[in-house]
Amino acid sequence: MIGSRLWAVVAATVTATMAGTVVAPITGADAAVAVVVRLAGNDRYATAAAVSRATFPTGAPVAYVASGTAWPDALAAGPAAARRRGPVLLTDPTALPGATATELARLRPAEVIVLGGSLAVADTVVGSLAPLVTTAVRRLAGPDRYGTALAVSTDTHAGPVPVVHVVGGLGFADALSAGPAAGMAGGPVLLVPPTEVPSAVRAEIRRLAPALLRIVGGPEAVPTAIEAELRLLAPVVVRVAGPDRYATAAALSAAAFPGPSPSVHLAAGADYPDALAAGPAAALAPGPVLLIAASCVPAAADAEITRLQPATMVVLGGPAALAPAVDQRAACPGAPPTTGTATVAYVGCSNTQQTVAGYHAAGGRRLWPAIQAYGGGTVVSWGRSVSGGRDLWPSFAANLAAQPAPAVWWQLCIRAGEDDASSYAEALNVRAELSRRVPSATVYVSAINGFVAPHVCNITGASGPDRAAALAARLVAEGRSLPGPVVGNLRPDQTADGCHPNVDGQRLLGGAVLAFFG
Repeated sequence: MIGSRLWAVVAATVTATMAGTVVAPITGADAAVAVVVRLAGNDRYATAAAVSRATFPTGAPVAYVASGTAWPDALAAGPAAARRRGPVLLTDPTALPGATATELARLRPAEVIVLGGSLAVADTVVGSLAPLVTTAVRRLAGPDRYGTALAVSTDTHAGPVPVVHVVGGLGFADALSAGPAAGMAGGPVLLVPPTEVPSAVRAEIRRLAPALLRIVGGPEAVPTAIEAELRLLAPVVVRVAGPDRYATAAALSAAAFPGPSPSVHLAAGADYPDALAAGPAAALAPGPVLLIAASCVPAAADAEITRLQPATMVVLGGPAALAPAVDQRAACPGAPPTTGTATVAYVGCSNTQQTVAGYHAAGGRRLWPAIQAYGGGTVVSWGRSVSGGRDLWPSFAANLAAQPAPAVWWQLCIRAGEDDASSYAEALNVRAELSRRVPSATVYVSAINGFVAPHVCNITGASGPDRAAALAARLVAEGRSLPGPVVGNLRPDQTADGCHPNVDGQRLLGGAVLAFFG
């Protein structure tokens, strides 16, 4: 057993090769009642290819190709691909990745369908696809994300359909959860803005004449006024939602998959590519895609795995996307007991402050609010300011007096030019100061966010996030702290200045913290 769970596992490491997928079992003392399989490549494009290779070993009649860097036009692809029994593969907007080209050459589909306009996937990429198909390459696109989802629906479904899933179009998480459910049910995922149901979406729902319309996500994603409009378009309209994206995915799984299921797919909830690529595979299994944190499995997702009793648990992405502990269903820590208005203090830098802003924007309430004074708060700065000279510790003390906290999240930030020896020495000073100021608190340590290669933040340098992660691991190994949330990596378009997260970046990083602390 793992902890108290009756879940005996044969773990498997899956390596993508040109010939196919190599599975190397790791046996243990427990009887094998489930198999854990990890599908991963060197990047999101290779991971999508690995999922395709495992799902369609003898080829596929069609393949859908979507942007691997921008999600809006890609969200409707999963159910359509499942219906036509083909994969979703990813491309760079301006150049076809080698992993995608290789997989298409192996699949040899009669048709490739490109999602989105030329800004999402350039015409040069469409030209590169032509030699890899036996019949044609065509593009499905609308004037915006809502129109593209409609184009996919009308191209795929003659109608009527049993179920239509409707999600908010300003975020990707609920659509990722809806994909496998819609694919299994034989209906589309349609997107709506927060202001009104577009007339074209209303017309498409009427054309499809579903017996059931599922709204996926809470009122912040699909407002109640939108729900009222949708209730006029189908005989039965239900909303499936949880307090966060992880609980919403689990709730939708419970509604759509009665269980037991042959498999469940686990994907990082903070980004979209791996879950998008898994949509057709999960729908055809059939089973859900459950969204989880980068380093642990939230309670809602874990309970759903137990309910479904899958024979196979498929973990999507390498250790940078989902930590190895996820293979063993490592639980996210329970929320600390309530004390005052917030229950988790934090120490960090400006990226930490902006991550906390994203956490609160996502509905989190347990962490202190964003503290502007933390700008520049590297490990070295915090350690050297113990004796004064900066307002880091006074700001910490003022917030602690107002909001006592039985837990502290310590995010390690390291600048380019700060050496490892100094960072470690000052980390010990910081840990000692935390023990002095909050002697009974549990301290969770983790590293500053990284950046998707080849992008480099000029503040941290190329190695700063990796060195911060190594320092966090050392502090955990020495018993000085517990492992904290792994917040993930930012793409350049998720930053405001190449280093600090913009609104989209804050949403990604804050979502990972929300999954960890609640």
